[in-house]
Amino acid sequence: LGKEVGGAMAYAVVTDRLEINPQDIGRFYESFYRMRKQLLERQKNEHKLNEELTRLKEMYENVSRSIPIGLCSVDMDRQITTWNRAMESLTDISFEDAIGSPASKVILAYEPLMKKALKRRDVIKKSRFEKAMNDGGKRIESLTISPLVDRFDVLRGLVVAVQDVTELVELEENVMRAEKLASVGRLAAGVAHEVGNPLTSISALVQELAVDDGKDEVFRKESLALIAHHIKRISDILNNLVDFSRKKDVSFSPCSISQIINDSYPLVKLGKNNSKKEITLDVDDDLPPVYCDPAQIEQVMVNLLFNAADATEEKGSIIIRASRASSSSISISVKDDGLGMEKETIKQAFTPFFTTKPVGKGTGLGLYACFSILENHNSRLHFSSAPGQGTVAQFYLPVARAEPSQDK
Repeated sequence: LGKEVGGAMAYAVVTDRLEINPQDIGRFYESFYRMRKQLLERQKNEHKLNEELTRLKEMYENVSRSIPIGLCSVDMDRQITTWNRAMESLTDISFEDAIGSPASKVILAYEPLMKKALKRRDVIKKSRFEKAMNDGGKRIESLTISPLVDRFDVLRGLVVAVQDVTELVELEENVMRAEKLASVGRLAAGVAHEVGNPLTSISALVQELAVDDGKDEVFRKESLALIAHHIKRISDILNNLVDFSRKKDVSFSPCSISQIINDSYPLVKLGKNNSKKEITLDVDDDLPPVYCDPAQIEQVMVNLLFNAADATEEKGSIIIRASRASSSSISISVKDDGLGMEKETIKQAFTPFFTTKPVGKGTGLGLYACFSILENHNSRLHFSSAPGQGTVAQFYLPVARAEPSQDK
């Protein structure tokens, strides 16, 4: 084309058919060189962009390889597209064997949750996912499955992040177990007192019955009924204590928060110097069931009530509230009229072994146990307090549904 145009121009010049203006030629060359410069600049920028993309890709691959969390991605056909070193260690499947393989072959255990994530187009989290191992054992994993979308918001696949938290969960369970046993120890004096009263009554009645001085049958029946009543009271106290201290498997289910509260506060009344403290229940009627582990939430309530009791005077007041916070959650709070807390104390409240109580009275693990339990329930503990103004400890639990939104 250049030759043809150039030839035509030359012919036109020779035959005087084209008038040449030197200024036009100058402008033509200026435009030509400007275009050439722009093309060279664009080519240079594209080269820099390619270098930057290569650098970012290498950085991503290095981070992905070195991060201690198992990472993989799948496309819309659920074929594996990326697979890092941590994933190799967790599954004993190499990068070469994983890439291009169907997810059902290499990460079968996650398939139901992956289908759910694709269907919902939403993040699926399981803080305690129990995975059966080939050796017959089990591993507890923290699992997150996230949608992978492009810049046009088109769903392209999924990203799966896996972390082995077996040791961490075992450590947390040991901490909670230690705190529970510490609570049982605090209850010992109160239990002795509560059991002692009915035992005294039983002893007196038995002595009366032992003296055969012609008492009528009605007296004997009434005395035996009272003895049976006191024995049942002792049995209930001991059963509640044993049930609270017993180790139980974590099990989420729809539960009555009213029942959990009713099971919790009588235990705290058994504590030393707690019998005279006024505990008021302000629980809304007809609250829907919450989705939780009842034994763990009972432990949270007992820990919070013990803290409230310790912060109040001998005849202090404690209020337990439970109300509908929204259509999907229930608010639970424990309020006391005690000493209150400073901001710095609140900041450190969840630190293991941090306590403001005298030596021998607190382990410093109670609120840490509460924090761990509520974190496992996708909840958090909030404090509202000031020195001399008492404290409110509040947390939320999800309303139970046919298919709970809080995946565990």
